[in-house]
Amino acid sequence: MRGSFAVILLLSIAASAAAITNEQIEKKVDLSSHIAEVTVDVSIADGESEYVFFLPKSVADRVAAMKVVDGKDEGELSVKKVASPAEAKDAVAFSVATGSSVESISITYYLFQAQRPFPAEIGQEHPHSVVYSDSSLFLSPYASVSQSLSIVTPGAVISKTEMDDMQSREDGVEYGPFEDVEAFAEGTQVSIHFETNSPFFNVTSVVKDIEISFWGSSNIVEDYEIRHNGAKLNHGFDRLSYQRGMSMQQADPAPSAIRSFNMPLPKTVSDVYYRDTIGNISTSRFNVGSNEALLEFIPRFPLFGGWKTEFTVGYTLPTSDMVFVSSKDASLYSVRIPISTSIKNAYAESASVRLVLPEGATNIKVVNSDKFDMVESEIRYTYVDTVGRPVRVITKKNVIDESNDVVEVQFNFSAGTMYYEPFQLVILFFCLFATSMFYVRFSLRIEGQQAAEERVSAEEGAAELNIFVEAVKAVLSSIEKLDLEKAKKKIESLKKLDAFNSKFSYVKSKEATLRGIAQKVEDAWKSGEKFSKKKNDKNAANSFKAARFSASNMLAQIEEAL
Repeated sequence: MRGSFAVILLLSIAASAAAITNEQIEKKVDLSSHIAEVTVDVSIADGESEYVFFLPKSVADRVAAMKVVDGKDEGELSVKKVASPAEAKDAVAFSVATGSSVESISITYYLFQAQRPFPAEIGQEHPHSVVYSDSSLFLSPYASVSQSLSIVTPGAVISKTEMDDMQSREDGVEYGPFEDVEAFAEGTQVSIHFETNSPFFNVTSVVKDIEISFWGSSNIVEDYEIRHNGAKLNHGFDRLSYQRGMSMQQADPAPSAIRSFNMPLPKTVSDVYYRDTIGNISTSRFNVGSNEALLEFIPRFPLFGGWKTEFTVGYTLPTSDMVFVSSKDASLYSVRIPISTSIKNAYAESASVRLVLPEGATNIKVVNSDKFDMVESEIRYTYVDTVGRPVRVITKKNVIDESNDVVEVQFNFSAGTMYYEPFQLVILFFCLFATSMFYVRFSLRIEGQQAAEERVSAEEGAAELNIFVEAVKAVLSSIEKLDLEKAKKKIESLKKLDAFNSKFSYVKSKEATLRGIAQKVEDAWKSGEKFSKKKNDKNAANSFKAARFSASNMLAQIEEAL
């Protein structure tokens, strides 16, 4: 079935080739970045419903992104790969749905690793130069009235392929026009060698870890591995001459080195940080403009050809910037995240988005999964999760900014589910405090009957002693006021207290002390009686004072024991 479809397709290409003619093809190659931008403007005569073009397989394998627009109104046209005929067996065929009314189209594709450093090794102080090669003709199954090739470079041209139909310019070279080009004509291979100081790096791997939270803000962590793909140093790195050149602000001491990266972020971003395996890196600048925020981060060391670096950038974004709710179903949400790197003009060999959804998300679907190389499912446990948070890992290779690939994940989520974890925390703290109260208030020790009786005896004996102490204090208070009649009655009551005939061993052990205190109190009363009769007698006053002090001192000993 597939073989018959290919035959029908090849016959349709052959039939359309007989009808369609390329009036003019202008191919422009912009090499101002390490990602080559190729634009092919085609004027079509006698157009059909589709237009087919070819790219050599070595070129097609390096295409990171492609788009085709109508040359008149710039409306985007659908393009897809199709089977190649025998005349172009080493090429990849693409079909554009044009319709018979389209008179011109513009094909734009971006090539990664299309520029080769030459020489492969340079000195630290030497500028970087690269070589780019391409065909002088655009491979087409249709005859062309005229074709031309224009190559724009960011620096001085060192050398180039010489041809009769060639014009040199300050910013590059132009080949053609070539008249009456036959169908499937391959043209001549041309090369251009030029200087460039544009960052010549590849993002070996980037992983965006995005943790969605419905509590206001979502955390994003981007892990990068970057390699400088330019010419390597032919000698070791000379830090002294590099620092001297930087401080003197003369000619660039290392024009091929990469010193910083720029990362544009949404202006609503907050809590931005930049670190590597060692720790936080302070050599960064963060500015918020009217339309976007810009993070400029500087690695710990400049990057030269073949050198690598790894770092992490983290920040927080409002969840409303990434998560959208369906107007038809309040429980249906969608997350839209670009898979390309946040670094400007970067090419990523492998880019991944690890999307961590809230616990309780169901019916998860990656909407455009066919655009990506791999989609995996995982579970992540954080904080008080019970069943874990569902995770989708989406990976794509060969990604640039112009790929415009957006990861869209849809899922159902009940608003009540988000209160499940706070409820768990409330229950957890309640159980914790209840356990603490139980532990403090209740003794879990097992004691014998004798120990229990001794403990009760000690408590009741202490109560008898407290009564005795209070009675003694009352007697001493009356004696001090020289209310001797009242004091005498209280002394008689003191001698009748249970403490002198206690049944508790704890009190019995102190009986002698108690009787000594009672005697001291009685002596204080007698001294008070003598003093009341002879107030002017100095000896009587001193004797009265000493008796009271002695009784109070013995009483204090009992209080300390209690």
